[in-house]
Amino acid sequence: MIIGVFLFSASLLLLEITFTRLSSVILSYHYVFLVLSTAMFGLGMGGLAAYYLADKPENDNKYLTASCALFVILIPISIILMAWLPYISNIFFYAFLMFVPFFFAGVLLAVIFRLYPEESSRLYAADIFGAAAGVAAAFFLLRKFGGINSALFASITASIALIFFKSPHPPRKIILPAFLTGITIFVFIINLSFQLAKEVPVGDDLIKDLNRLIADPEKGGEIIETRWSAFGRTDLARHIKETDVMTLFVDGTAGTPMYRFNGDIKNPDSIVKEMPNTFPGYFPFLFLKDSEKESALIIGSGGGRDVLIALMAGIREITAVEVNRELVDIVKDYSKYNGGIYTNYSNVNIVVDEGRSFVKRSNHKYNSIILTLPVTKSSRSIEGFALTESFLLTEESVIDYLGHMKDDGQLIVLMHNKMMALRMVSLSLSAMKKIGIDNASAMRHIYLFGDKLPLFVLRKKAFTEDEIRLRIAEMQRLGFGDGIVFMPYNKINAHDSVNKALLLIADGAVSIEKIVKATDKDISAVTDESPFFYKFEKGLPDNVLLLLYLSIILSILIAVLPFIAAKKGGRNSRADFLRPVLLFLLLGAGFMILEVSLIQRFILFLGSPVVSMSVFLVTLFIGMSIGSFYSNRFSGNEIGYKIGIFSLMIGAAIILYSVLLSYLFGFLIGYEFIVKVIAAAMLVLPLGFLLGIPFPSGIRLLKQKEKGFLIPWMWGINGAASVLGSVLAVAAAIIAGFTSAQFISAGCYLFIGFLYLNRTDN
Repeated sequence: MIIGVFLFSASLLLLEITFTRLSSVILSYHYVFLVLSTAMFGLGMGGLAAYYLADKPENDNKYLTASCALFVILIPISIILMAWLPYISNIFFYAFLMFVPFFFAGVLLAVIFRLYPEESSRLYAADIFGAAAGVAAAFFLLRKFGGINSALFASITASIALIFFKSPHPPRKIILPAFLTGITIFVFIINLSFQLAKEVPVGDDLIKDLNRLIADPEKGGEIIETRWSAFGRTDLARHIKETDVMTLFVDGTAGTPMYRFNGDIKNPDSIVKEMPNTFPGYFPFLFLKDSEKESALIIGSGGGRDVLIALMAGIREITAVEVNRELVDIVKDYSKYNGGIYTNYSNVNIVVDEGRSFVKRSNHKYNSIILTLPVTKSSRSIEGFALTESFLLTEESVIDYLGHMKDDGQLIVLMHNKMMALRMVSLSLSAMKKIGIDNASAMRHIYLFGDKLPLFVLRKKAFTEDEIRLRIAEMQRLGFGDGIVFMPYNKINAHDSVNKALLLIADGAVSIEKIVKATDKDISAVTDESPFFYKFEKGLPDNVLLLLYLSIILSILIAVLPFIAAKKGGRNSRADFLRPVLLFLLLGAGFMILEVSLIQRFILFLGSPVVSMSVFLVTLFIGMSIGSFYSNRFSGNEIGYKIGIFSLMIGAAIILYSVLLSYLFGFLIGYEFIVKVIAAAMLVLPLGFLLGIPFPSGIRLLKQKEKGFLIPWMWGINGAASVLGSVLAVAAAIIAGFTSAQFISAGCYLFIGFLYLNRTDN
């Protein structure tokens, strides 16, 4: 049974991560969170179903077999429907496809804990250790086999788990598991060889640039290469009617061009040759003196356009940082097409890393730091629980960039629209105010212009009037003066309300804070605590509010129903069920709030989101499995007392981590990667150990108090509360920051501690 639980849990986490990556391709990033959260309610609803299936104890083994078999069968069915059917605009269709397998997974795990409550410590240890294995496997399998085949592999793993579930029984009982294992392996091999289930379709959404390119009647496009990883699906698409450029996409969005280039920087192809006159991102390089061409840092180099610009501008040392390894590998593999911009130039250094983390570790200072079309609004959380934003565009990031620029250095950011440009102004002014530069003075360090692709430039030293006159003349010559325009010392397009507001700030007549309050959109400065740069709605986004209401309602319903179950027990009053309901509700919510908020901190510390989340989750789960196994030592009346003590310890540890992590990470950020991984593991492992104790102890306590019939119900409460916790973490981070979310998590555990210590029957 222990091995079976381990394998099943591994398959479940592998499927969860794979579904996240597949849904990120099909759906827009803000719907991924909604769909996956809805699907994850399946685990809680499965526990609810298991509770009502508790008619006869001898039927539990049948339910276990049936639920596992259905889980195995439904995975390939869901995957095939996703791949074969054209894109369906109703997002709840995809939520249902993902919900059903998780529902039967919830039934199975709830039944197992009901069957063997006295073994809950070891079972939970196997469950969590299996989760760690599933996370680790996902990173290998997604890159090696892709999203669909990784999901099929999860089906194989679950079918093997069923063999171990049935192993104590006579040989004839193994026929079904063996048959399912054979079938799933056959389907996996056939799909590897013949690709019966093609890649899932890219969603028909305005955000999905890839879909727009393919459907464009003038340009036209087709995917010529696809590579998978836990980071996402990276596609290379050629333009059928425009052979001088290809485009790389991540999850169907974040398009970045890769130009045909002959390799001769002094005499390039026509499309590259025209960039100084057509692409706004080249504009700041037109005015560089020779001493300002020593070095440039490119964050998010993508298909290499910024590298080309820097080479054409005569930059002598170019460092290009790109977080997506698959994207870098594709550009390198197509060096004959792109002129070897990533491989053939000795002055170009390509680094696979998260840009902000690289900056914080770097000791270099640059003449130019470039972020062209930074796209961080995609679902990068491998479990899909966070509306993941990056730390590239925050108050603290601007301060970091300024600290890594030479005295004549400039920050160049090419934005997507006017709102992004205004937020960039807002957070830059806020950042400069923190280093002693008031709003009016700071505006002399800034210029911006543009309509569809606004260009924002922040220089470390203020611009002079002569320098600005030169830039205005060139801007007008190139025809870049449409839309938002701000040039210090000048009143260009002052009739425009946005331009007028910027001029008022520059004159000292109004502060940026007053402008922020007066606008109907949220353009306030964002910080590392709440790095949601692309959230322009005031308050919580509609999809987060919807999911928050939904998860609260479902969690309340699931939590209230156990009180009805008091009649079923016969021996207990409804008041006796209040403590276990609160225990499993707060454990689920508290844990997920903590996980979502802590992952963000470790991403900035370790760098790559994929590596950071794998190190964090695997170490956390290993620590939890050790803690769960340790809790098996508790016996008798001390179980409830131990739940209280260890919950208080968890709450205190979370508060301690919230206060000290920033200082520890600041001290360790400059060390080698392996040192930081070891440090991260040492920090997470003891916390995981503590977190692994309360849940299995609560299961054993139910059995001891003769409330074992409630175990599936409590499993359901815990599952529903986990989804609620993930939504609360995001909501709290948007409103008050990730540290506040951690304090909410600490409050959940401290409440459990006082609840279980303040009882005489412990």
